[in-house]
Amino acid sequence: MNHILLDDLNIAKKLLYVLDNCGEVVLDKLVMKIIRQRYPNLEIIAMIRGTEVVNDVSIVDAKQVNLFEVAEVVDNGLDFAGVDFNRLSKDRQDLIRSADVIISKGQANAESLLGSGFNIYYLFLCKCANFEKMFNVKLLTPLLEKEILD
Repeated sequence: MNHILLDDLNIAKKLLYVLDNCGEVVLDKLVMKIIRQRYPNLEIIAMIRGTEVVNDVSIVDAKQVNLFEVAEVVDNGLDFAGVDFNRLSKDRQDLIRSADVIISKGQANAESLLGSGFNIYYLFLCKCANFEKMFNVKLLTPLLEKEILD
């Protein structure tokens, strides 16, 4: 993991882990388990989609892998890929605001949250020309990028 992310987790009280692809949920659970072991006092909240959307993690997937063992699981209440902050309920907006660190998985989440000003680490595969140019990488490069905070 990025050493800046580890430094942030070291002082954080609340981590919001925004999930993406259901095919990665087992790996995400393992990552959260390792984070929980390393930072036992850290509150970890896993955010899933509000409904079944394409191949994104749903409540069914979260239950299937027992994600509740390592994190509190909440849905974002949305029925589309990404996280449109302005369309979230007030309690979900407050959850994002109150998180000391956010790990945002997947390009759709990155596209919708990038530039939001929260302490977000984006973990995704570069799948478009805009992100190739923005991050100066080749297509299909895996990225771990931190939100630029003012």
